[in-house]
Order: sequence, then structure tokens, then C-alpha cells
Amino acid sequence: MRRDWDQRAREDASFYVAFYQREQPEEAFHESGQAIVQELTLELSRLKQESSDKLFIRTLEIGCGPGRLMLPMSLHVDEIHGVDVSEEMVSIAAKRLADVPHAHVRVNNGYDLSAFSDEYFSFVYSFIVFQHIPSAEIVLHYLLETKRVLRPGGVTRFQVRGAPPSRVSESDSATWKGCVLSEEDIVDFARKHYLELVALSGVGTQYMWVTLRKPNSVVSGPTLEAVTGADGSSSVPQHGRGAALSLWLRNVSEGTDLTILGATINSQPVRGCYLSAIGPEGGCQMNLILPWDVASGVAEVDLLYKGVVLGKPKTIAIEAIELVPCVVAIHDAIDTTLLMESESGGMKILVENVSDPEQIRFCLGGRNITEVDIVSTNPGLCQFLFSILLPQDLSGQVKISVLAEDRELFAGFVKIAPPGTGEKQ
Repeated sequence: MRRDWDQRAREDASFYVAFYQREQPEEAFHESGQAIVQELTLELSRLKQESSDKLFIRTLEIGCGPGRLMLPMSLHVDEIHGVDVSEEMVSIAAKRLADVPHAHVRVNNGYDLSAFSDEYFSFVYSFIVFQHIPSAEIVLHYLLETKRVLRPGGVTRFQVRGAPPSRVSESDSATWKGCVLSEEDIVDFARKHYLELVALSGVGTQYMWVTLRKPNSVVSGPTLEAVTGADGSSSVPQHGRGAALSLWLRNVSEGTDLTILGATINSQPVRGCYLSAIGPEGGCQMNLILPWDVASGVAEVDLLYKGVVLGKPKTIAIEAIELVPCVVAIHDAIDTTLLMESESGGMKILVENVSDPEQIRFCLGGRNITEVDIVSTNPGLCQFLFSILLPQDLSGQVKISVLAEDRELFAGFVKIAPPGTGEKQ
């Protein structure tokens, strides 16, 4: 890394940092970073003043290069530091920042922030640096070091490559192509190391931006007080309506959400679907839908917090249930207000408690309908929407039958408009 970036600095530092044009004029080079600086300074509003004294903001840039961002950032903070693996880049930055007494630059080892003590900075940022580091492990180690040097309540804003380069040349070195980090990598890192993920954009692109905040204090985590059915019952059906749980929690801190909280049912991870408002004493309710394959009997439910099981499990009875399909609604394929009618040449039938949608059949006027499109609309209710194309020679009052294999679930009459009187699906 040092060899390659020293060479790039000697060749054309401004080009390899801003990547706009060769031999950029100094003014254009500075202007190229203004939008980034404006975005970074917005994050300073997340910093909280913890005393009556003036908030002192000490900032670090990882991969400062020739000082393109440090110079304008120095106008917004009380003290600013920059590190870079390239000695040539640091030399250029030192000259550019010579008239800024509260700016300091140094060469680092390209792996950690060992030159700085714990909880030294309020704000740490990095742009178009991590995307050139060949090892994702090193990038994550830098982020772990960032957590160490941030004071409680401190913030880091950084950019990583969220997608592989669109064009790769065999001549491109590893220190240019770098590595890719996914959204899952970032979320997992934040959970594992108890950092608050407060902003994430550009997912799946070269410029994925992330903001993490270091909590003001160590949070022991919430506690699971009880598990009931979503209606407060002591048991729940295995499938269908009512196949949902409520987890009653205590000691939940503000800012906790469904990316942090979850549960396991018989060791199977399940994501929550609803989190109530958090009460003044940290009490709240989290609901989740039972997985389709959950077994009947007594189930153990654990609380997951940032991917870690907390406390002891609670139990709840899951009742075996035989799903009996039922027809919920029949309406026009386009105008859903037309119940038991069709003007479009098609109909949609909503059926609940369906274990195998391929077993559901439809008859119109005694004819089997073969052109059927199936969409799952609510997995928790085993609910499917069946769209059927009506035979063109059917009109008027026509009997419709909905069958599960050979059992008739529903029979009635639908009103079908003659062809040409409505919009065909």
C-alpha cells in the first residue's frame, strides 16, 4: 500500500485522490471536495454537549491523502488530525496545512490507529480510502480501532465500496481495486460491537456511506419478561390467524429497533414484525409471526439482542392445527370494488389457510379453469391470491366453485359482463 500510493502521489496526487482530471489546478482540487465536506459537517450535529463548557470537537481523517478534505474541515472543528499510509501524501498534506495550527498529519501503518489513545476523538471520517484497501479484514479492523478512539457519544462517517468495480483491468493493482463490503457486513459489525447504525445509503454501489455512533454508556440490554399470544393468550395456533407471539420486554433503550431486536423459537431465528413505543421505564412489546415450519408442543422463546441471546428463555404452548382453506374474497381482476362480479375478463380469489396452493382449483359454469396465476399475499395467514382468466363465451350469472382437491370450499354465482364491455385483464 505504501509503495503504490507513494508512487501515485509522486505521479499526480490530486488526480489519484479526486480522480477528475490530470494536473488539476489547486482551486479546482479544493472545490472537488466541498460537497463531501458539507455532508460530513452535517454529522457534527449528532455530537452532544455533556457540560456547560463549549463543545470541543477533535476530529480524525483516516486516509487524509494530500489534505483535500482536512483543509476545509479544519474550519468546522477545534482540532483535526489526519493519517495516511503514504509518506509522500502526508508530506504534501503537511505543506497544504502549514498555516492551520490545529491541524496535524502523520504516517500510519495502514492497519490501526495505535498512535492515538482511547476515546480521543469526537468525530472520525474517511472517504475513498477503504475502497482501495485489498483486505476487508483490515477495513473492519480500522472500524474497530475507530470505535476505540471515539469518545462515548462520538460519531464516525465513512465510505466503503458496496459493489465490485464495473470495469476491472488486469493491470489494476489490488491496492486500487480494493475490497467490497456488503450491507450485511456493516449491520453485523455494528451489532457485534454495540455501535448504533444511524445512517446507511448507497447500498450495492461503489459509494456506500455509513454513519455509526458510539453509545454514551454500556447498555446491558433488554430483558424478556413474558411471552404470550398476540392477543394475550397463553397458547397460540400453529398456523393461520393468531399464529403470532408477543414478547414483553423491559430495559429497552431509545433507538432500539427491529434490526437490533429479534428472537429465536426453538433456536430458529425469527425477525420481529412490530415494535411498540418504548415506555419511560424501557417497557415495550415486540410481535412476531410464527415460522411456517414451527413444531407444535411447548416452544422455547429466547430474546436476541444484536445477534446475541440474552437471559433465560420463556415457554409457550403451540397448538397443532389442521388448516382448512377458506375463501376470503372474490372480485374483479382490476376493479376490486366489484365483488362477485367481473367486467375485465378476469377475476381474483383470495383464499386463506392454504398449505399447498397448487391443490386449489376453480370451476366456472362447470368448466375447470386452467389459466391461474398464484401470488402469496400473507405467509403468516397462509394466504394466496389466485388470478383467473375467464372463458370469453361466459357471461351473465355463472356458478363458481372453489375446490381443494375434490372438496368444495365455496359455491356461488358471479356476474360476468359480456366480452367487450369492460377492460380485459
